[in-house]
Amino acid sequence: MAGRLPKPTELLLLSGAGRKNPKRIKARAGEPQSPGPIGDAPAKWMTMTPLAQQAEMLFAEDKSLNEVAAALHIAWEEARDLRDRRSHYQEWSKLRAIWDNCTAMWTWLSPADRDALEGYCRLKLKEDKDDLSGAELTALMRARTELGGTGSGRARLGIRNNAGATSAPKSADPRAAFLARKFG
Repeated sequence: MAGRLPKPTELLLLSGAGRKNPKRIKARAGEPQSPGPIGDAPAKWMTMTPLAQQAEMLFAEDKSLNEVAAALHIAWEEARDLRDRRSHYQEWSKLRAIWDNCTAMWTWLSPADRDALEGYCRLKLKEDKDDLSGAELTALMRARTELGGTGSGRARLGIRNNAGATSAPKSADPRAAFLARKFG
């Protein structure tokens, strides 16, 4: 029976294991590195054309389909399609806001977490609408924990604090550490 998989080096560094046993980190020097932060929200949540933006402003002013079509010099059917997609654009905007909030709070996420975060954002939006079933609520809580969004999830990932950053390194001089604590 196989043993537990080794913890990724980045998580070891976040948990402070590199200070406790530096040889452990040096032995992993050739390990593949994470390509960086998780990045922006999915592109499909960013697709609002300039024409759709103009139509959104006109619809927000309670303009009729005929008025929107005339103002934008488009066919009536195209104006109707833009009106029908309004709810999608509003939903995508909310999904982007949830994504941005999560990536600001959970700085340890990597590109490998994109699919899980996208699913979490969709469930979170449904939760905000009070439209979750019991199974979906369980999936939302499980995804939040797996991404490190709860205390137990951060503990499982070995992340010490909510910001995902390590504490300041200890000074080699104990007097400097004492003075830093004493005088701030």
